[in-house]
Amino acid sequence: MRTWREVQTEVAAFLQALPRPCGLFVVDDSLAAVVLRAADTLGLKVPRDLAVIGYGDDHAYCYASYPALSSMVHPAREIGRLAAGLLARQMDGEKVEGVSRVAIGKTVGRESSDTLAIDDPVVRDLVGWIRQASAHDAIRVSDLTDRCALSATTIKERFARHLGHSPKQEIKEARLRHLRRLLEDPVLGLSEIAERMGFASAHELSRFFASATGSRPSEFRARLSQGRPAPGAGVLAVIFDMDGTLFDSETIFYEAFSRAFAEQGGQLRREDYFRHHSGTTNEAIESHLAEIAPAGFDAVRFARAWRDWFNSLLDSEGLRPFPDVVDALGQLRELGVPLALASSSDVADIAHLLEMTGLDDIFTCRTGGDEVERGKPDPEIFLRAARRVGIPAERCVVVEDSTAGVAAARAAGMRVIHVERSPDRNDSAAAVASRTVTTLAQVEWSRLNEWIPAPGTV
Repeated sequence: MRTWREVQTEVAAFLQALPRPCGLFVVDDSLAAVVLRAADTLGLKVPRDLAVIGYGDDHAYCYASYPALSSMVHPAREIGRLAAGLLARQMDGEKVEGVSRVAIGKTVGRESSDTLAIDDPVVRDLVGWIRQASAHDAIRVSDLTDRCALSATTIKERFARHLGHSPKQEIKEARLRHLRRLLEDPVLGLSEIAERMGFASAHELSRFFASATGSRPSEFRARLSQGRPAPGAGVLAVIFDMDGTLFDSETIFYEAFSRAFAEQGGQLRREDYFRHHSGTTNEAIESHLAEIAPAGFDAVRFARAWRDWFNSLLDSEGLRPFPDVVDALGQLRELGVPLALASSSDVADIAHLLEMTGLDDIFTCRTGGDEVERGKPDPEIFLRAARRVGIPAERCVVVEDSTAGVAAARAAGMRVIHVERSPDRNDSAAAVASRTVTTLAQVEWSRLNEWIPAPGTV
């Protein structure tokens, strides 16, 4: 298997041979994210030099990329419905012939593709800024004059000429698109969305949405929820921790924190890290070490240094899933079990590590430590993951290696599989992997099968 850096190098060579400007349709979102990174290393401006559209509309990739990735929605539900219908006809003895086709889903336009066709460089720059800033600020037409040397009247004339609508309409449509995306996440409440987007209140958000669409946010969400699994519908979800459970990244995190701490005179013992910090958020680790650090400790320097060490160690040592983890995950997917990820790592790190280890297309949804106010052992991250996957907490099983994670899962009212490991004994990665595999593949997966309800039962 090629590493993600080898793939990125190959992609960069391909991009260098393309004319400028051009558009690129990429076979899936994970590869499209690599394209955007390769374009950045080459100094290409996206979408000005290169417009990119992915496939699958995987939000973990679309929003972790910069600029945000445009993508086509994969019609998985329609394909499944058609396949089930064809199978039923065959089981009834009917001879099914010919080719059945399903239309591709809509293209969700984001910043990686939606300004390339604007010829006027000033309008192109203003539109790009509107679509980025309107996601978090209630910008006004008068703000546009601060970004260019044109008057408000001239700006309006150029927008009408090149876009066919006014700057005010562009701002409104950009905010509405982003608002719809946030409303699609059932975990986010209206007050939180209003705060993120710069609305004065949830009521103001609701008025804006109703004025633009003719329906309330609650009605929009109700229509979306019709396609989600009903609570208690005879399904069980498995929520995985990541670091130390899927692969031995915890050791790399320890080395990174330890070396950066030592650069400023601190000492972080391995047993202390794994006893007190394993499973907790990066922010919590940084805060605790700052409290026990020697005098003159520079927290900003430390935060930058441990991240540099982490990336350097990843590059030099690489990272692979524990043996048989991929097979075990595949068996659960074949059983139709929804798989979620709830890691104390930041969202960007999750995307990077899953891609690096080839596990990026396994999980239905992901939740990171930088998305919650309280990290493990607080249950918030697991409860959020359960809401995202659409399964009640009491029907979720958590796979965890850390004591903080086990405590969090239990506090969330979920069943827990504790993957035992002994990092304080300074075991080799192979020994840790061996024990992990014994627990996962030989013991606990059979128990999971027993917990999954039979078809047609609750």
